[in-house]
Amino acid sequence: MYPIERFLGTLKRYVSNRAQPEGSIAEAYILKECITFCSMYLDGIETVHNRRERNEDSGECSKGLTVFTQTARPTGCRRIDGELSDELRDIAHWYLLYNTLELE
Repeated sequence: MYPIERFLGTLKRYVSNRAQPEGSIAEAYILKECITFCSMYLDGIETVHNRRERNEDSGECSKGLTVFTQTARPTGCRRIDGELSDELRDIAHWYLLYNTLELE
C-alpha cells in the first residue's frame, strides 16, 4: 500500500459527521496536530516523542575479551547439547583470531 493511500485511510477514519466530512476531517486533523505539538513540551508524561524505544538492546554483557563484551540478546531456543560441527568450530576460531585486539 502506498503512503498516500495509508494517509487517506487515516483521514477517512477522522470522519464523525457524514453530512459534512470535509469539516470533520479538518477539525480532527487540527486537533491531532495541536495535541502532538503540545505533547512535545510536556514533562513527566509519556508521549509519542519521549517514549522508550521498543527494541532497546539491553541484553547480556559478559566480561573478558573485547569480542565477548558486546551486549547481545539471545534469540531462539537454547541448545542444551552445545556441540558444534568441525566446520562451525573452525569458522568461530578463525573469527576470534582475526577480530580480537588482544591477540594481535
